[in-house]
Amino acid sequence: MGAFGTDANPTHFVEYAGTAIVGNVPDRPAAGTTLSVRNSATLVALPSITVGAGGHWSATYAGVDAIDVSPDSGVTWTGPLLDRTTALTPASKTPAYAGRRAGFFDPAASVYNADHYRDAATLTKLAGTQLASKAFNLGIVGASTASGTGDTTGYGWSRRLQTLLANAGCAVSGTGWVFLGQALSNGDSRITKSTSPAPTQQLARHRANIPNGGWVQFASDVAGTEVSVRWVGNASGAFTVSIDGGTAVAVTPSGLSENQIYTVSGLTDATHTVKITATTATAAQPSSVRVHRPAVTGLQISNGGLGGSKTADWLTSVYGQAMPEFQTVAADHTLVMIGAGDAFATTSGGSTSTVPVATYAANLAAMVDALRAAGSGVTLIAQTQCNPLFLTPAQWEVFVSAMYDVADAKGCGLIDIHHRWRDYTTGNNAALYNADTVHPSAAGHIDIASVVAGYLGA
Repeated sequence: MGAFGTDANPTHFVEYAGTAIVGNVPDRPAAGTTLSVRNSATLVALPSITVGAGGHWSATYAGVDAIDVSPDSGVTWTGPLLDRTTALTPASKTPAYAGRRAGFFDPAASVYNADHYRDAATLTKLAGTQLASKAFNLGIVGASTASGTGDTTGYGWSRRLQTLLANAGCAVSGTGWVFLGQALSNGDSRITKSTSPAPTQQLARHRANIPNGGWVQFASDVAGTEVSVRWVGNASGAFTVSIDGGTAVAVTPSGLSENQIYTVSGLTDATHTVKITATTATAAQPSSVRVHRPAVTGLQISNGGLGGSKTADWLTSVYGQAMPEFQTVAADHTLVMIGAGDAFATTSGGSTSTVPVATYAANLAAMVDALRAAGSGVTLIAQTQCNPLFLTPAQWEVFVSAMYDVADAKGCGLIDIHHRWRDYTTGNNAALYNADTVHPSAAGHIDIASVVAGYLGA
């Protein structure tokens, strides 16, 4: 019907980035403020709105399901804001594969249960990075697409997301924790390594496996005054750490089953290189490295995605340290993108299901619980379907529906990239897939980053 923001629908009061109040979400526009309006889908201008007392306003635009509004003649926009009749009948807009849902699905943004993300504490911290008053640590866990696989530039959507948030005014205070095992596997553009002996991704995946005499070097793309390296005490041989080509400092792991850290502070505020060299017959297995400014508030993104992992791998088996190692990130909010590995296992070789959908849902719910127990908010991301020769829409969509079940049960927001890309053929025609026909291309990772940035309010 195109009816927006009526007194009977107070969820559509408008808030926008007006005069900044440190530590708070900005106030609503004052009565009498004129808001520019555009169609969220087409970006075509619509008649403006005048805000009433207490932030109330109303408008009707025939045939328009979602609008954006601007208090400054189009310099900044807030949206999409949805037709109030859509909000009253969410099931009519939910994707068919998700079934009827009590929560609200935003078809313009491909987001379900968005209000569960937008809690005051998280919003305040993210907004605070724009005001240099808050720190916001954003984490990512999941499988290969979460980690950035398929982006041949070596960036992945998480680093592109950092750029988009920085462009939106968020201060960036560091690289976040870079997990070296997956960085080696993905060809992260910041990583170089020895060729003989050659470091590899260790079986526990977060960790690099560096043979005696081999080395891995990380070149930060964000300035900082402090460098840190992490490892598990009973999993790693001795190694040295050299910063910016300086003296190599010997590090001897404790031999205990605990996460350990080596830190050098007081460095020049600049980008740095961190070279880790194995020095004993027992391979060095550093898990992660970070360059940041500890005294500066701002945004850091730590990507803990592990290629090939399934939900169970984050809870048990050879990946058993994956969740504890990621929890050291102390993320304020974590984006969880996982499920393709479970679905592949279900259909591999046409065999009987090895990961039942119910088991996948239970494992995903357990991951949410573990992240929340460490103090993190959680948002789920449903990646798109890959080549139907490997995974048909019907096979994948039962897993996506299970993600909606977990979002409902746990009160999580859910970003549905599968809904956005529609199907493999549509996405492939738009060059969103890598040549492997499974993972997103660089363009696909850019698109995922843009959707997540919009969800986060950038």
